[in-house]
Amino acid sequence: MILATRTERAFMTNEENVGTYLQISHDRYRTREISTPLKKINLDPENPRIRYLAELNGVNPKTNKELAALLLKDPDIKKLYTDIKHHGGLQEPIVVNKDGVVIEGNSRVACYLTLQDNDKEAKGKWDRILCRQLEDQLPPDRVAVLQARYHVLGKNQWRAYAKAAHFHTLHKKLGKSTHEIHKETGLHEKTIKDMIATIDMMKSHSFGDGKKSSTDQAVSKYSYFFELQKSKNDEMVEFRKKPQNRKKFAKWVDEGKFGQGADVRKLPTLLKNAAALTAFETSGIESAQPIISKVDPAAESQVYKKVQALNSQLRAHYTKEVGEAQKSPQRLKLLRELADLLQKIILAASNP
Repeated sequence: MILATRTERAFMTNEENVGTYLQISHDRYRTREISTPLKKINLDPENPRIRYLAELNGVNPKTNKELAALLLKDPDIKKLYTDIKHHGGLQEPIVVNKDGVVIEGNSRVACYLTLQDNDKEAKGKWDRILCRQLEDQLPPDRVAVLQARYHVLGKNQWRAYAKAAHFHTLHKKLGKSTHEIHKETGLHEKTIKDMIATIDMMKSHSFGDGKKSSTDQAVSKYSYFFELQKSKNDEMVEFRKKPQNRKKFAKWVDEGKFGQGADVRKLPTLLKNAAALTAFETSGIESAQPIISKVDPAAESQVYKKVQALNSQLRAHYTKEVGEAQKSPQRLKLLRELADLLQKIILAASNP
């Protein structure tokens, strides 16, 4: 069964048994459930998961056989293959457009195609597949919206890069506003904008330029670019505004200067400390870490990150917090307990 939004059901069956419907936003598309010959079904080269795997592997598959082989490189789909073989078929029908192109279920079709070749003892068992086929052709923008809802809201979610690349296609190629994407998926609009901007940044500064395995680098390093793009930190905002800085950042990512995506959050400290930045550019984040720790105690400590955040909040809302504490003995008590504890720590640390 297709997973729907909180307020909509993706499939609705008429009580009078006159048909089954695929519903997207306010539009309903009639479908029929049939067992159809596998040879009439075509995998979709533009499917987001297939695009993701194609980019990751640096290939451009077109035929069903090529697309199925690509999909079976994914460990999750290999598990699906074993599960389908064990159960002797599908637990849920695939969804196909009127022209036979798969809308939802490319991985399951790939498993069937592979089983058709490999399971010689099945005697035609994998020659037909259960599907819900649209009676009218679903246009590309509706297909893309439906796929976003399946794989952003649903249990079978895409990896972060695939989601972002799909939103980029919806926005840049199919003309969907970020607000429309927000309404269909439920994701915060700023997050959607940041995901789209991240893909733009990667396309400009990480793909291409004759780089060896550049596509693989970009796909696997999406989280690094997203950390830079989503940050509200003043230094990070100023840094990413300049194309030369974005290009420099892409070079750092390609060279493995950051150990993991979360290390990008240390960039503001690096930018403010010449010694730390030099160590980072020479040997990476591990070499810069000792300098960062001296400059920024919150860099390696969750406790001091919280202390830093609390300091910022109390400074920002000083007058309000004073007024609240004056009206609430309980709040005043908590502040006194915190002050007493902090004083003890400061005295103990000052007099070892």
